[in-house]
Amino acid sequence: MSPRKRKNPNIFVIDGPSPPQKRNVRRSGQRPDVPIGTFLDLELERPAPPLIDAKTQKEPVKAGETEAYSDFISKFEVKRSIIIEEVVRDCFQALPLCGTCQVTAHVHNPFHWTEVWERKFYRRKSLRDLGLVICLGHNGAACPASTPPALTPFVVIYANGIHNVLMSFCQCYGCPNRYVQLLRAKLFPATFDNPKTAFSFAVMKDFHMHTLCSKKSAYDYYAKLVRQTSDIVPASTNDRYRELLRASRIWMDLEASRRCGEAHGITNNLPPFAATRVRSPLCPACPQLGINITEEELAKADPAKPHLVALYLGGDGNFTLSAKKKNVDANDVGLLRGRGFFPDQTHFTNYIRTHEDMKLCHHRFSLSFKLGAAGVDGEGVERTWAEHNQLGGSTKEMNPGHRLDCLEAHFTDWNWKKQRDMIPFLCRRMISARKHLQHCQEYFDNLSVAFGPRVDRWKVQPEYLERTDGSFCSVYRFPDEAVPSQRHAADRLRDEEETALESIAAAIGRAERGDSVSFIQLGIALEECLQFNRHWMN
Repeated sequence: MSPRKRKNPNIFVIDGPSPPQKRNVRRSGQRPDVPIGTFLDLELERPAPPLIDAKTQKEPVKAGETEAYSDFISKFEVKRSIIIEEVVRDCFQALPLCGTCQVTAHVHNPFHWTEVWERKFYRRKSLRDLGLVICLGHNGAACPASTPPALTPFVVIYANGIHNVLMSFCQCYGCPNRYVQLLRAKLFPATFDNPKTAFSFAVMKDFHMHTLCSKKSAYDYYAKLVRQTSDIVPASTNDRYRELLRASRIWMDLEASRRCGEAHGITNNLPPFAATRVRSPLCPACPQLGINITEEELAKADPAKPHLVALYLGGDGNFTLSAKKKNVDANDVGLLRGRGFFPDQTHFTNYIRTHEDMKLCHHRFSLSFKLGAAGVDGEGVERTWAEHNQLGGSTKEMNPGHRLDCLEAHFTDWNWKKQRDMIPFLCRRMISARKHLQHCQEYFDNLSVAFGPRVDRWKVQPEYLERTDGSFCSVYRFPDEAVPSQRHAADRLRDEEETALESIAAAIGRAERGDSVSFIQLGIALEECLQFNRHWMN
């Protein structure tokens, strides 16, 4: 092939497709962030040196090539990995820059991954491999008191993976401790004494939101970070799973302290009952004495409408969230220590032991027997378990203190969502209550007419009668002598059956003993076992 002459007499190319046409690009003095095609145009437009002479020591030019083209090929292979092909994949519309410019441009984004062209493929590298050092205490600049800077190998867990970086702490006189410098840089240290691992605030917030919304465990979340770092050889990454457990637990406690106002001194303005349970958000729609209602307002309340100033509290047990019976760390205690939903266990046990007869609790506190309770939704506490049962797989393996802290965080988030959606919810309930008010009133009036004069007698009777022995008897509860127990009922049926059998035997001349009562008792016991099994399966 013979050279083909172009408009520029100093440029000769081999026969074949012409190089790309000239584009509008940035001129000299600007950053070398031009595309590969433009870089090719710029190289081709430079004046070419004389053709190769036989006396030169350079490699002979191939047939049909010029000196300019061969020089360009050799220079391009070197420059493409230095200037063109270093791209940061975490930046939006990232420009290709050289390694030095990438480090300079990422002083405030040191946890991005870069991709460097290795002649045949892109290799992912960290900014540390390009020479980046994270300097703390001087807005990204090196500390003037440390020359040369003291470099500390550090592991930082960011939202896009696990990074091995070089950290340079401030060494100025009177500088804060290292963990304080990390916190000011929005890095949460795994320990306060000589930290070597930190989690970015972004990854702590991300994990906190993930576990609240999807009930994702720390193990699954850290597995995601490992795969983001190296999905080919996960074992090559640093194992900081235990550090994530410790740091996330403290992070959730700090978040709860900030959101409830405890960190801002709100307990100084709350009554004692609310100050001691400050981590449990109070319902703004319910009357809270000393907060949204006073004793004077309670005294002036209409006795015929006690529900307007009544405080409804619900309680329920959950067997799906029970702890697994295994060896645990007895020294692991909850960070709240009774200031949240779970009371202090010692005080709670003493209260249960000194409480009155539990058999009368239903008759004393049931909403079915409370004046003004009406159709209160007492099953609201049951609905929480449909979502929180998803935590059972992870919380049952935790130590007792960690388990309580985790449940506290999720219960608090549930209450926050209820408060957030409370206004439209109460509006819908108000509309529904107005629709059913007339129907319920008609049903109650008809029921009162059916019972006749007994209604007037019931109205004058007190709800609770105090006996001389100190126990209580409710008008809604049948006396023990009026309702026989199952054992007494079975004995009575057996006696009646034996009497009947004796009469039949005397009539027909022979006695046959039946066992229908035992059969009935066996059926009752079987039904109780079935109900017990259903309860545990659910």
